[in-house]
Amino acid sequence: MYFTLNTILLLASTLAPVFAHSASPLHIRQAHEAHARRSLGACASNLRARDTLSHRAARRSELVGKHLGKRDHVEKVDASEASVDCLLTPESIVGPYYLPRELVRPDIREGQPGVELLLDFKIVDVNTCQPLKDVMVDFWHANSTGVYSGFQVEGTEGQGWGRGLQPTDEHGIVHMTTMFPGWYEGRATHIHIATHHGGRVLENGTYASTGNETVSHVGQVYFDEATLGRIDNMEFYKDNQKVRQRNEDDQWFMEGNSTKYDAVAKTTTLRKGKGIEGGLLACITVGVDLKHNRKKELYNPAS
Repeated sequence: MYFTLNTILLLASTLAPVFAHSASPLHIRQAHEAHARRSLGACASNLRARDTLSHRAARRSELVGKHLGKRDHVEKVDASEASVDCLLTPESIVGPYYLPRELVRPDIREGQPGVELLLDFKIVDVNTCQPLKDVMVDFWHANSTGVYSGFQVEGTEGQGWGRGLQPTDEHGIVHMTTMFPGWYEGRATHIHIATHHGGRVLENGTYASTGNETVSHVGQVYFDEATLGRIDNMEFYKDNQKVRQRNEDDQWFMEGNSTKYDAVAKTTTLRKGKGIEGGLLACITVGVDLKHNRKKELYNPAS
């Protein structure tokens, strides 16, 4: 049995290097939109291809089945994918809480409480709309109380939950198991991602940059307000004293979700009759531009 979701295409294209340091943010966004519109039609067609949908559904079923043990516990989802929404979003800021050299691993919870969240992402080339294999996808996000690991100011120095990387398969698919993120002051609930090419995995299981490494995309994935509203009142989240910023009040969400873009993952519950308490599956497709390199911004965001 296959379990699928309607897929959102999260495409991140960029300017040619000649504009990288001289163009204003407005001009960058305008150039991005023009390029993205040209790519939209071809990507929509490719993502609707029968073999693409079949493999995506099989991998998603594998992810959920492995996690739950019994596939018949999973909520049924429309398997046809007859309508694939192909929307676009620009890249986003790195933020202040990125850390390099994190573990390559399929589960980043480390015992942190919260709603189970399975991530099913697909990485495609924005210029060809073909899936990209062997891309190391970097994930990092706050825990249920809106705190990031690994920072003295957060009281979490030396800890690494909510951080990790996984490579894409030959069809550009990457999976990660985590807990639904909480929120902190001034931001909508989100998950950060970055896509690495050409680094290496060290003997201790961490990912390390190399001189030839590139970072083709840095972005943020969001969730719909209906889901967030239910999360607000759940155990481990409801005691968060900070006021959650609604999506429409978040500057970076609004930039990533105009009429032409959509950075909101599609979610479905995992267990029949359990609701959100039984866990969530989130799906989105991310388009990256291999001609672009945000390596400096990722590793040196203040420079």
